[in-house]
Amino acid sequence: MTRIICERSCSVTVFFSLIIFALAVPSHALSAEITEDSVLKASMQHSPIYQAVLRNSAEEKADAEQVGRLQNPTIDFSRKNISTPGDDETATDIEIEQPLKISQITGTRLLLSNTLLKRANLRERHGLIQAYWDVKLLYAQTWQAQERVGILSRFLKQAVVTAAQIQKSVKAGQKPVSEGSLFEGDVAKFEGNLAQAQAEHSRLRTLLEKSSGISLEGDVKLQSPVLSSFPRDIADLEQKAKINASLVHLLDADMKAAERQKAAAVADSGAPEIAPRFIYGRNDDADEDAVGFGVVLTIPLWDRNTNERQKAEAAKRYAQSQLDSLQSVPLTQRLKRYLEDIERLDTRLEKLSNKALPNYRKAFSQAQKSFNAGQTDAVSLWQIRERLMQTEMEALTSTLEALNARQILSLETGIIPDEVTP
Repeated sequence: MTRIICERSCSVTVFFSLIIFALAVPSHALSAEITEDSVLKASMQHSPIYQAVLRNSAEEKADAEQVGRLQNPTIDFSRKNISTPGDDETATDIEIEQPLKISQITGTRLLLSNTLLKRANLRERHGLIQAYWDVKLLYAQTWQAQERVGILSRFLKQAVVTAAQIQKSVKAGQKPVSEGSLFEGDVAKFEGNLAQAQAEHSRLRTLLEKSSGISLEGDVKLQSPVLSSFPRDIADLEQKAKINASLVHLLDADMKAAERQKAAAVADSGAPEIAPRFIYGRNDDADEDAVGFGVVLTIPLWDRNTNERQKAEAAKRYAQSQLDSLQSVPLTQRLKRYLEDIERLDTRLEKLSNKALPNYRKAFSQAQKSFNAGQTDAVSLWQIRERLMQTEMEALTSTLEALNARQILSLETGIIPDEVTP
């Protein structure tokens, strides 16, 4: 077993690279249970979600580097023979021209290139965090569908047995027809709901298989998803949000990139493009060399770089609106709310799982015994069972809600789980 520990302050890219380097995921043999951990790690190699992030990042980095590059120089080479009455001469001419934009001369475009490259790296790290949560939530949804199928199967089986018992009593005149109809209706309802749940479970399992490359055929069961913990210190979280691949950091990078795109566009629209020219000529017969220098100016008369300036201005307005919207609520206050939401949802899940469900299950078990002994009517049993089933479903939903709350905090701060045990 390999154990990798990565501090939260480390690069997200390094974090994922270490995992991928440490893992050589073979074709997964069928086993009784699959862990969330194994699916997440396999997804880092197989999931198109991760590959899309890396592809987009590669394209963005290439574009960023291209912005800072000079245009290729042009070289005009000619060799000619000059014939005159009584004399022939051979001459060689070479002209080298290097186009230069004002933004390149002033360094504005190089600064833009560096800014875009930094933003591309930041977007890649943020995208990897988003991909991590996309797979984690897909796993949780598949697990939820699996558990829902199990719950409905159990209740359907119980409803079939109870309906048969009641029908015997109805035929014997011991119970009213309404009680028999109540549970007969339940059987049909559970059968329909179970078919729908099985279809949804099959769909999600297929998506999870595509993302992880792990076979989920047969009786493979998913273990319950892990509710990861986060630091509770607001000041610590706020500091991490300012240096990690966080949402606020990413939007700030968008704003800087838009400002520098506009600066480069404006610089190039107000002055001519300059192309210094070096000229060399040689007359071989006369053994003479000629050297000259010149410049070609492209005057921004008809085209004043309007398209680039308009795009840069629109990008700046959009980035500013996003940043203003996010910062309408101070970061400290947002982080405090996210932590409070996580705490509240964890409390709800704990109450449902450890308090409500054990009591409802116990009540239903006792009611079932009383019903079999003829001490409880079918309606009372039905009411307790409905309350139990509703709580079972609420507990499943509350797990996903708790995960969603963690995703929001993770993307806001750029923090991901820092311990991996392949």
